Amino acid sequence: MVAVPQGVMLLVTMASCLAAERWGGRRGLEKRAAPGAIPLPVVAAIISVHLPWLLFSVPELYPRA
Repeated sequence: MVAVPQGVMLLVTMASCLAAERWGGRRGLEKRAAPGAIPLPVVAAIISVHLPWLLFSVPELYPRA
């Protein structure tokens, strides 16, 4: 099943972006709010992979009777 690895990828990516932001803040770099900590290209890449999978796979997993 693909959903679990993609979910893990999403969580790891978000956690690493937030951790990098926190690490930079501790080193005296300018601090941004949490939503600004995850770069938009990363968000776009995750959504472009995860959303089509959900749209096409979920109906296959739960067919109508």
